[in-house]
Amino acid sequence: MSLTEALRAWDLAKSVPTDGLHLADRLSTTDDDAAASAVALAAQGRAHFELGNNDQAIDDLRRAVDDVPVDFRPRVVTALAAALAAGGSTDEATGLLRRLVEDAEPLDDVVRGLALSQ
Repeated sequence: MSLTEALRAWDLAKSVPTDGLHLADRLSTTDDDAAASAVALAAQGRAHFELGNNDQAIDDLRRAVDDVPVDFRPRVVTALAAALAAGGSTDEATGLLRRLVEDAEPLDDVVRGLALSQ
């Protein structure tokens, strides 16, 4: 699996969640690249969120967030915050976004992550 394929699964998870989930599931069975595996897991979480499976989305995104490439982390944190908020955990979602902004160097990465998550 390549990081490019995992990023494709992430993009599909938003636009065509069932296709993104299928691709991410297939990619997550290979362990040759830890960063790509983490992005594939995050894509599964994003697809589950889009399909309304918040509990599974939260689980997948939590497991992936620390292992995705640093420049991709704002997107995953934003998706996790959205899933948490949709599930009623707005305080936790707000805390995640606050930490993301506070820890960001530069802040442009957070803004880009928010924009790309939409």
